[in-house]
Amino acid sequence: MLTDFKKLLYVIFLTFFCFGCDSKHAAHESKEKLDSISKESINHNEVDIVSFILNFYKIYSPFDLGGNNENKLSEFISKHGDEFLTKKLKLLILEDIKCTQEGYVCNLDMDPFYNSQDKIVLSNVTKQNDKTVNVLFDNKSKLIILLDCDGKCLISNIIYPDGSNLEEKLKQKD
Repeated sequence: MLTDFKKLLYVIFLTFFCFGCDSKHAAHESKEKLDSISKESINHNEVDIVSFILNFYKIYSPFDLGGNNENKLSEFISKHGDEFLTKKLKLLILEDIKCTQEGYVCNLDMDPFYNSQDKIVLSNVTKQNDKTVNVLFDNKSKLIILLDCDGKCLISNIIYPDGSNLEEKLKQKD
């Protein structure tokens, strides 16, 4: 019971951190999101995968300071790639970053975890099933994040609104 309470406090902290609490509306919206996560949670894995993705977006935020997003992606992969991405996805992203650094136009023309070149804000994260999470942004775009949960959960792929996916994009050869 105590671990359930700790997890709930962790989700509350992440929710307020990710969604802000600087206004009554934002606080109310965050509470509603937390309530929906709590009501939806029948077992620990539901909250765990939603918390995992919330934590990922808390740590990975390339648009905070502007500048070169490829370098921020590269820095993130170096520091946190093993914590959040499957080895296969990590290597594919690193290959694309290397290609870009060599001066070529490579496979990614947007941030792979936001599907955007512009700053957008995470609005909601919901569990679709044991290995799939829906991520909604303030511009109404939606990503489906696929997880490989063998031991611990790691992001294995992302499905974009047009039906394409990150792994296929990264494997494209010119």
